[in-house]
Parts: sequence; C-alpha cells; structure tokens
Amino acid sequence: MHCRLIKYNFWEKVDKISIMFRLVFVLTLLILMGRISKAQQKVNIGDIKKIDFLDAEGALGFGRKTEFEVTNINNEWLCNQTKQHYDITYSRPGKNAYYEDENAVQQKFVKKVDKQTIIDFLKSIAVVKPKFSSAALNITPQTIIHYADTSKFADKAKNNLSTEQIQIILTEALKPENIKEAIDSLQHDWWTDDYPYCRIQIILKNNDTVKIETNRQPSYMLPWRINKIESYDLNINNFFIAVMGDYKKSNKSRLDGNYLPEQIWDYCYRTFGDNAIIRDHWQKLDPAFYNKLKANFKIKDLRDYSTDKGKQVESILQPYVLPEKAVIKLWINIDSTRFLKKVMLFTDSLRQYFKQSFCV
Repeated sequence: MHCRLIKYNFWEKVDKISIMFRLVFVLTLLILMGRISKAQQKVNIGDIKKIDFLDAEGALGFGRKTEFEVTNINNEWLCNQTKQHYDITYSRPGKNAYYEDENAVQQKFVKKVDKQTIIDFLKSIAVVKPKFSSAALNITPQTIIHYADTSKFADKAKNNLSTEQIQIILTEALKPENIKEAIDSLQHDWWTDDYPYCRIQIILKNNDTVKIETNRQPSYMLPWRINKIESYDLNINNFFIAVMGDYKKSNKSRLDGNYLPEQIWDYCYRTFGDNAIIRDHWQKLDPAFYNKLKANFKIKDLRDYSTDKGKQVESILQPYVLPEKAVIKLWINIDSTRFLKKVMLFTDSLRQYFKQSFCV
C-alpha cells in the first residue's frame, strides 16, 4: 500500500510539472507573439509628419555621419540633408580638407522621393521577417562565377595544379550548398576596425515614433531592429538606398551587398579548394583507401599544410561510430595511405571509452 501511494503521488507530481511546463511554454509564446506584434507597424502615409535618416560610421581615426529627412511639402515628398560631419583624426596631408569641405549644418536638397516608394516601405515594416533567408539574396553559381578570380590560384602554383585540378576547385566552390554555407557564415562575421550604423525614424503627426536601426557589419547589415525586434527585410535596405544621396563616404555599398558575391567566392575558394584537390589526389592515388575512408568517416575538412619537410594534410574527420560532435584532427603526409588502419584502431578505442563512460 505504501509503495502504491508513493507511485501515485509521484505521477501526480509529474502531471503537475508537465502542466507547469505547458503553461510556461504558452506564456512564452504569447509574450513572443506580443513582441512581434508590437514590432509590426501598420503606418498610414497620411499620418507621417516626417521620416528622419542617419547614415554613420566610426573607425580608427575616422568618423562620419550624414543626417537627412523626408517630408511632405505641397503634396511632394522631398528629401533634404540636414547635417553632415566628418571627424578626421589621422589622414594623409590634404585629406582633412577633402572631407571637411563636406561638413554642413544647413539644409540641402537631395531629391524627390516617389510616394509609392514610401508606401512599399510601409508595407514591408507591417510584417516582421524574423529569420534570415539566404535564398532571398538570389545569389546563384552564375552570380559568383563572374567573381572567380583565377589569378588567386597563383598561391597554389607550388602544387603544380593542372587545368583539370583548377576546374575541380571551380566546380566544388560553386556548388549551391557551398555557396549557402558561405552566405550563412559571412552573415555571422564581425571585425573591430569599423562600426557602421543606419537608422530610420518615422515620426507621426501625433509625435509617436517608429525606430528602425542596424549596426551590423556584414553585407546587407541584416537584421534591422524595428522597435528593438529583429527583421531580415531587404525592402528596408532598398528604401534607405533609394532615399539617400551620393556621398564621398556612406553605407550604400554595404546595404546593397555590393561586395558579397566576391566575399562568397573568396570564402568558397579558401574553404573548399584544398579539400577538393586532396580528395581528388587520394582517389587517384588509392581508390580502395579513399572509399574505405569515406565509409568510416565524414570528411569535415582537408587543408594543404605544406612545410619545408614536405607536403602534409591537416584533416578533420568525424567517425560515424562516435557521437556527432566528436572529431579527430590529423596531420598526415599527402601521399601516405597507411594512416587509415591506425586511425580506425584509435577510433575503436575511443568508441569503447565512450561506451563505458557515457553509455553511447
């Protein structure tokens, strides 16, 4: 009887915990939906007093910002620059004057803005896009091939690459799945020598404000934050670019992703070039070895690690018999296939260890 009572109470507690988890999940979901709903702004063009813009950047010894606004004057939407300032600490002789001539605090006409351009922008911020989509960039192998700078193969000349091997690199680098990996990786890139910033503020006639901003460094500067909620919407980029003027310095090239195709090619070349050549070399050197290697390991990475002692390969292999995150890193002679037996024995020892220690 006592055991049955304990069992009953145990499952009763489990049910209560389960209900609590469900309630927490539902509450979290409602809060998230509320935040997204708050970010999604349904703004009528007739309710706008003005739209303020800031295009800025900071770097070592250099800073700049350009402010402009769009207002409705006599039923025409006009863009005027309201302020521009360059702060030059370090520069070549004469460069200070080159930029300082652009400094201004008085209003300066930039361009007329088509009403439909503003309407399209307002439609885009009415629906938040919370996830990044590489497909939305519409970058294909045909896009990248124009940036495939074959002169970069010069740094592989020491390997005496044949025309066939160069074609192998091109084929591997331009695979759609590798391009997607490059885009996703580059979107998480960051560095420390410049700090861009773009901001749009929609100020309504009742003085309510919708704030849209980004300080992301990579191409396209995604995501934008609409009232602090992230949105991966390229239509905001298009609007910012359409409104801004032409300046000596701006974030325009970053916002329109002008350099991304070249960056993708460079990433694919560096990441997949050696891998493709080494795979091809091993397949021709010893097909049985290569097939057995593929059957037992997922080949994560292969890189040319040539030294003055000869050509070596830095390899990262994931054994299929081990947990997914377990990898083995090796430095081996490129013309040696004898390592496979040793690494398989080592893997088996690891498998036994994992089995005994973690019940894998």
